[in-house]
Amino acid sequence: MELVGQFSTTVSGRQSYEIADADWMMVLPLVRIAVEQFGFRSRLPVHGFDELYVSCVRDAAEITIGWDNWSGCFVMGCNASADAIVREMGDFVEHMMSEQSSKPES
Repeated sequence: MELVGQFSTTVSGRQSYEIADADWMMVLPLVRIAVEQFGFRSRLPVHGFDELYVSCVRDAAEITIGWDNWSGCFVMGCNASADAIVREMGDFVEHMMSEQSSKPES
């Protein structure tokens, strides 16, 4: 199955990037991208039976990367400082996913 993300605005007015069909195993690669490509520091994950959340901070920007059985995987801005970064990170992930899907199967 080809994974595709979409941008949206949360009820609180923050940017969100969601990959609805992704499972919980995509959270840690997304955290790795946030840390290695975007300079965030991650905190310990919070998890339950049907949810997994990791808070990440960079200067004044805070994002939550997570998965739950309602939304799938997501990167959500927690404050105005994070909105542009969520959009940039979503574009980066979209590019990576499109490169993966265009590779021939071996």
